[in-house]
Amino acid sequence: MLGKDAVTGDGLRHEIVAAAIRYYAAHPRERAGIGSTEGHQRMLAAIGVEPPAAPGDRPTTGRRLALLVGATVLAIPCLTLIEVGGDDLFGADSAAGMAVHLVVVMVVSIIAALLRDGIGRYRQGRRR
Repeated sequence: MLGKDAVTGDGLRHEIVAAAIRYYAAHPRERAGIGSTEGHQRMLAAIGVEPPAAPGDRPTTGRRLALLVGATVLAIPCLTLIEVGGDDLFGADSAAGMAVHLVVVMVVSIIAALLRDGIGRYRQGRRR
């Protein structure tokens, strides 16, 4: 977050911010590239910093994995209730009942993919 007297952020490295300010002060033509991927990469290369890992490249922490598992444990009964309620309300063989079923299946598939990805990233972090 940028304020009048301070710059703060989650995981913000102040030395990189200071180096970036010095870089753009010394190279005003590069300011046009602020906000672009190419400009960001040029600035990082010029100040000698490795680009940070993209959020998707970071390993999952044990806490995040526990939250993901907990959310899954809570979501499955809720989705089951939605499925049963849809059958009761619309009829299992009706078009609306099938639509509810398809939505529930899609949500369960997304949850399963997120959980699988989270477990894989957790294992990746444990190997480091």
